[in-house]
Amino acid sequence: MQFYAIVSLFLAGTAYAMPATAPGYDACPDGGLFGNPQCCDVDLIGVLSAECRSPTKTPKDAKHFQEICAKSGQRARCCAAAEVLEFGVLCQKPVGVAA
Repeated sequence: MQFYAIVSLFLAGTAYAMPATAPGYDACPDGGLFGNPQCCDVDLIGVLSAECRSPTKTPKDAKHFQEICAKSGQRARCCAAAEVLEFGVLCQKPVGVAA
């Protein structure tokens, strides 16, 4: 009988420790050099991007980030300096984005 009580407590504790929802998507993790999500027109040498703007919505996942930027004909990027004279200086692809 005690064995079942201990097993039940263990299983209840395990279920409590594992949340049912996945953590939110962070395209450009903070604390790094490339912490600013941007939608950019031109990607020069894979580092500099031109005509960058902040996304109009908060992306829920990589595909959503791409869709948000694609609506205005731009690409999803993570940039070091956001919107400096409309240039996203030092940019890279966000987490989960293929192109």
